[in-house]
Amino acid sequence: MNTRRSLSFYWRSYLRTALRFRNGLSLVWNHYWHRDVESAVFWSGERFRMPPRRAGLVDTVIEIWGSQVYTADGFYEPRQGDVILDVGANVGAFSLWAAAHAPGARIIAVEPSAENFAMLQHNIGGSRNHVLLYQLAIGGHRGKGRMVDGGARSIEHRLMADSGIGDVEVITLADLLTLADVRGEVDLLKMDIEGAEADVFADITPALLRRFRRIALEYHDNLRPGTLALVRERLAATHDIVWMDGTIEGYGNMRARRR
Repeated sequence: MNTRRSLSFYWRSYLRTALRFRNGLSLVWNHYWHRDVESAVFWSGERFRMPPRRAGLVDTVIEIWGSQVYTADGFYEPRQGDVILDVGANVGAFSLWAAAHAPGARIIAVEPSAENFAMLQHNIGGSRNHVLLYQLAIGGHRGKGRMVDGGARSIEHRLMADSGIGDVEVITLADLLTLADVRGEVDLLKMDIEGAEADVFADITPALLRRFRRIALEYHDNLRPGTLALVRERLAATHDIVWMDGTIEGYGNMRARRR
């Protein structure tokens, strides 16, 4: 299991980004100097944006198109006919990446924040690829919740579902599969839900986990201490963790493949 990133990893990430976007060199340059830009421009002329006055675009672009943090090292390559769940879709970066690689894949994107969802619709709507969109939150049980503003970066909005009140509808992963009429296996579950993964994995069953051939998620011990241990415990019955990294702040990414 690889837990380190080499210098060549970052240069490969920059090269992929530079080649993928018309303003790719600007994206790379600004990422290197820890600055942001207004939009990422595809060679088709379509633009990928964050909500107004929100930061994080460059980091998101480098992570998804450059580093390919959810799929790299042969972990997953989208294919026609695949079923992909993008849980915590934010403004659509991963869904767009997957659709570009396999226009015939069935992609289901879920995002609870109204601000992010509006931009998700804008970004996806500008593409020729079909992605099914739901403004919902995924949690451990059905109910209501509220979104906590993450500050300057839209990618850090968080769900608070413990009180059971709010204007955000919360459903389970099993509910989502039913809602989207997914009757068989899911080729990839990508999850980045800023701590709510603790609720999801606290109540998940081995039978449900076996429906996911691959799982790529960002864990957040910094927001919910003990999340990483919980996720690893639940995955142990059905999946092998094949790659993982982390930060001193207590969050990181992992990829797991079903045995």
